[in-house]
Amino acid sequence: MKLTLTIEDLECLLEVIETPNFTPQSVTRIHPAELKALTLGEIGYFSVLIETTQKNQKLNHYFPGILLSIDKEERIKDLEDFLEDGGALDHILKHWELVE
Repeated sequence: MKLTLTIEDLECLLEVIETPNFTPQSVTRIHPAELKALTLGEIGYFSVLIETTQKNQKLNHYFPGILLSIDKEERIKDLEDFLEDGGALDHILKHWELVE
């Protein structure tokens, strides 16, 4: 799944790749409801690759092992939550602050 969006003045290309063989360092960090959904096959592990572009510079950001819905419509909602509430946007913006 590929998506494009603009965040502030950054052009973003997101690629979401299912990674079923991902092994987390610890399953104790997974919320019990997520663990149940993972066991039932309702959610799975995905890697999120984000290429951000500003002017003539590009930065790549990689987030492995993100739990997202298997259902594509729900996955987009989960991805929005990950970007906004999961700290990914803050992480990306901080990278750009370091570049400037």
